[in-house]
Parts: sequence; structure tokens; C-alpha cells
Amino acid sequence: MAHDPSRAHAPRRRGGAKPAPRPRDRWEWALLVGFWGLVALVPLTFLVSALVPRWTIAVEAVIPAPPEAVFAALADPGRRLAWEPGVVAITPMKGDGSRPGDTRMLFLAGPARRHAVETVTAIDPPRRITWTRSGPTAERSITITVEPRTGDGDRPACRILWVETVYYQGLRARFLALVANRERRRRLAHALAELGRVAAG
Repeated sequence: MAHDPSRAHAPRRRGGAKPAPRPRDRWEWALLVGFWGLVALVPLTFLVSALVPRWTIAVEAVIPAPPEAVFAALADPGRRLAWEPGVVAITPMKGDGSRPGDTRMLFLAGPARRHAVETVTAIDPPRRITWTRSGPTAERSITITVEPRTGDGDRPACRILWVETVYYQGLRARFLALVANRERRRRLAHALAELGRVAAG
């Protein structure tokens, strides 16, 4: 019978028993716990988002322009298209936007012809204005406050604070509320910078 050298060096198992598994190191356990924690965190985050009925978004900026000029650019529907994100057209429905109860239709950018109905609920030029907005995915109450400040070289400036209270409509919108809030906050910060440019011009 021919000798097989490969069999001579093969380890022999006693009774067919499998070798005991190597115990995991602490760093391996830490990686496993961290990985599965992240896996569980994603659906948990969206679930919590869906259960929260109300969200608040607050953005502020200092604008190098007089409060009167900033408020005029803020409240004038004809100038809002130059700075407000996502609004592509405004159609008056009741009044001109200078009194409580005045209402208009906002047409929003996107693949579908989305729109929102906005009503002035309070106005105190040049310090504060409040709108309520009913859109395709959310109901919003928006309060914008303008406070005088002194800019560089004692030039007039103002601090503007934009606060939104948002009630998302529908399960999908509520699941994505955290993502939508982050994007909305980013776009509003850009909008306030554009508002300053419009008011100064």
C-alpha cells in the first residue's frame, strides 16, 4: 500500500470532537455591541420621530441692515421670492399681507405642483410677524422677531429670530421629521443670509 505523506502530518481528532471556540477579546465584544446598537438605533430613531407630535425649529442671524428695511423685505410678498427657500410664486387670496387675517397661496418648488396656504395671525412692524401655514405635509406656526443691534462702525443692524412650530401630517412625514427638520434649519440659515442681502440692496 502506497504511503501518503499528507496523511502522516494531518492532525488526528479524538472521538470526532470539535476544537473549542476561541474566547472573544473585549475589543471584539465592544465592536459587536456597537454594531448591533447602531443597527437597532436607526429604526428606533425613526419610531421616536413618528411618535413626537410637535417640533420646534429655531434659527437666528445678525443682519447688517436697519430693522425697518429687514422687516419690509420680510413682510413684502413681492420680495420674498428673492430670499425664501422653496417658494416660487405667491398669489394673494385675502388682503395684501399687512393685517391679521390676510391670506395668500404659496407655490412651492418640487416635482409636483405643491402649495401651502399662509395666513397672517399677528403683525407688529418692524418688530414681529406671525404666520400660520398649512402645507401638503405639515402645519406650521412661524414667528419672526426683529431686534435692533449695532453693527460694525456703529452702523444699524438687527438680530432676526425665526421660530417654527411644526406639526407633520401623515405617517411618512412624521417618520422623516428629524431629517426634514435638519434640512429646513439649514435652508433657513441660508434664507436669513439672503434676506440680509435683499434688505441691504
